[in-house]
Amino acid sequence: MGIATLLYGFYEYLQDEKRIKENKFEVKLTPMWIYTGLLTLLAVALVVSLYISAHP
Repeated sequence: MGIATLLYGFYEYLQDEKRIKENKFEVKLTPMWIYTGLLTLLAVALVVSLYISAHP
């Protein structure tokens, strides 16, 4: 998950840099919140699955 976050952040950085150079930059938070929510759900699912497998 850390590598996926790093790659996504780098991609967004490159896109923002391109928009700044073109003077078309807008703040957009929706993709970040969706990505953060999905990573949180995956982390919770991992913890729950580990707990269930440790306590049958």
